[in-house]
Amino acid sequence: MRSILQQYFPDQELASIKTPSKPTRLEQQRIILRLFDYRVCDNAAKDDLERKAQRSAMLSTPYGQKNSKPA
Repeated sequence: MRSILQQYFPDQELASIKTPSKPTRLEQQRIILRLFDYRVCDNAAKDDLERKAQRSAMLSTPYGQKNSKPA
């Protein structure tokens, strides 16, 4: 944080920077997610991602492919 202040806001003191309120932070998060076409990763999304990762791992290993025999 200090290096960002020094480079872009040299007249600002670190002590003068306050944490944004929760509503402000959530609104900024929403805007950033929308700008980058991202979404919040909730439990359902995490479960789906884990299933996809497990399937991908099985398909990319010789033991996970059908009719494969261990070496």
